[in-house]
Amino acid sequence: MKSATRVRRAALLIAWGLFAGIAVWGAPQVPFHPDESTYLYMSRDFDLLFRQGNIAAVNWQAPNQPADVIRYRLLDGPLAHYLPGLGRALGGNLPALPRDWNWSASWDENLSLGAVPSAALLNAARLPAAVLTALSLLPLYGIGARLGGAAVGITATGLYAFSGLVLLHGRRAMAEGPLLFFTLGTIWLLLYSPRWPVLIGLSTALAVSAKLTALALLPVAALALLMHYWDTAAVLTQGRRSRWAALSILGGSFLVSSIVLNPALWAAPLGGLAAMVRARQELLSSQAAAMRVTAPGMVLDGASQRLLAMLYHVFFAPPAFWDVPNYAAQTRAAELSYMAVPLQAGWHTTSLATNIMLGGGVLALTLVGIAFGALKFRALRPPATDWRWMGQPATAEQRTALLLLAAWTLATVLVLLSIDIGWQRYYLPLVPIVCLWAGYGLISLIRPLSPWLNHQTLTGVG
Repeated sequence: MKSATRVRRAALLIAWGLFAGIAVWGAPQVPFHPDESTYLYMSRDFDLLFRQGNIAAVNWQAPNQPADVIRYRLLDGPLAHYLPGLGRALGGNLPALPRDWNWSASWDENLSLGAVPSAALLNAARLPAAVLTALSLLPLYGIGARLGGAAVGITATGLYAFSGLVLLHGRRAMAEGPLLFFTLGTIWLLLYSPRWPVLIGLSTALAVSAKLTALALLPVAALALLMHYWDTAAVLTQGRRSRWAALSILGGSFLVSSIVLNPALWAAPLGGLAAMVRARQELLSSQAAAMRVTAPGMVLDGASQRLLAMLYHVFFAPPAFWDVPNYAAQTRAAELSYMAVPLQAGWHTTSLATNIMLGGGVLALTLVGIAFGALKFRALRPPATDWRWMGQPATAEQRTALLLLAAWTLATVLVLLSIDIGWQRYYLPLVPIVCLWAGYGLISLIRPLSPWLNHQTLTGVG
């Protein structure tokens, strides 16, 4: 059995290596998004901080800095600025983009201003995001394996790897690739290394430093630590101290790591945080006002519309190459070339009818997975004659994984319900969650037909 396990792991590693190579190699074919120009423009902070050591220049109150630079430092996660800069450094110390994208100007005007990156610059900037997107399959597999053995890990990873949304948005020089990796890495740490709240706090801070929607991880991390340190056999006072100590370490690690990762806050952290909140509120208000005029259908009023937008974009929508169609004519050729590559869209195709069938199947499996998870979480095994499809009772590790997946799902949905603009890339954090539930649902349905799948569940072999 050990030999078979080693062979399976080697095969999985080879399969992941092939996917990673194809994903990174194909990143230059991803159609350009103008926000990539903004992140390349802001990648100047990488040069100021890491190449020149000029800490004062990256402060949110730094003198002699353009107003838009100060604004972006308050709005964006710092990783979205630093990783494209790292890609430029690895690509031969290419210069940052000299101008930000002007959405009120034409494509040709942006080109003449120097806001359109060269192919070499864009490809170099995309490298870190593409690598992190490929690496994100590894913690996802580990999470799935903890849920229900290697079969669930393989199924969830396969659905994730062939999601057109992951392949498109995760490989751009933007925030989504790092967000996926550090989010999945945090959940993996919660399942496999809950005794290290310092690392969990750091990983959570890295995810939030990619994009603020990762704040959904904080309550999940707190729940995981409470569960881990809940020792009924210990003295009650000691148990409480352990739990509060772990939560304090988690909070302290997250806070310190967040400040370290945000050099813009070093000189005046409290004032900077207040300025961040104001800048974010102003942005959301201005975006919603502008969208109501130019594209009112993209503004989501009420929880029901926002929930429907989540379902549509995660399960049924084709890959969204742009958020607003200002430059759709200029990117059309690249989009057609991209979609012509086999499996590039995965189960998010350009055909609505196909997506209804494929996405509808994934949605059905997701609901099945949630239902099986709720039943499997029962403390006592139901009678075999009544519940033959339930298989063996859940282990303590599986129950923990199911509870954390449920908490992660709820926290992510609640955070996304606060967003009133229906852009597809905003919903990307839901994709790995859906893949895990769908993988768990599929394997739960077919497990009684395969003794091998039952063995995987019992042994937890990953």
